[in-house]
Amino acid sequence: MQTYNSSGIRGFELNSNSITVWFDETARSVSYDYDSAGKQHIDRMKIIAVSGGDLNSYIDTHVKFRYVRD
Repeated sequence: MQTYNSSGIRGFELNSNSITVWFDETARSVSYDYDSAGKQHIDRMKIIAVSGGDLNSYIDTHVKFRYVRD
């Protein structure tokens, strides 16, 4: 997990077709991938995460409940 210092997010991990996010309020991770959220959103989330932008806001606005379900 790469540490992230933005409101609401503790860290993230990037993979070729997904991003996993750890939110401040929970110990478990949430994963988003091309199938669940769409390639355009995953690629944008990766850019935001690496640049230190407001990833939490992007997730809330565009992909909130489109995470990978077990």
